[in-house]
Amino acid sequence: LDLNRVVAEISQGYSINIPELSFFGGVLLLAVTVMSGVLSMGFQGFCLRIGRKQHAGIGEIFDIFSIFFKAFALLFMMGIFIFLWSLLFVIPGIIAAYRYSFAPYILLDCPDKGVLQCIRESKELTKGYKWQLFVLDLSFIGWELLASVPSVLAGASPIIALVGSILISAF
Repeated sequence: LDLNRVVAEISQGYSINIPELSFFGGVLLLAVTVMSGVLSMGFQGFCLRIGRKQHAGIGEIFDIFSIFFKAFALLFMMGIFIFLWSLLFVIPGIIAAYRYSFAPYILLDCPDKGVLQCIRESKELTKGYKWQLFVLDLSFIGWELLASVPSVLAGASPIIALVGSILISAF
């Protein structure tokens, strides 16, 4: 495997298929997916602390790694359940996603609870409120469209697009 040749061919616009790279790419994609899901839960915990007016330093996003395997198991089980409901049709999958949406917050509040217990409690908490959660998500469509404007206007400059989207999303 000659990396210089691969980089040269890619930069010239040739598409190449190297089995070694696709295997490692798959492993890397899996690792990044797992880590981004768990770090996303850490960010949810960070935002939860801010919402409760508690001390929240940027390093506390990484506190989730103390319960890494439980957080991963929760996200994995939620994904399995949502996937299985989605096999029936799209709408049951969307409803299942709202049904299990509070499970990460329950785990963040009480790390000693089990994964399935968090999922059961989330089902109880969202009973009768799924439509309101859906409408709340719809109310953010305007902000999401506004956050995508810098990417459209920036054209070929991904840095400007990223900074603009982050600033609008933060607001």
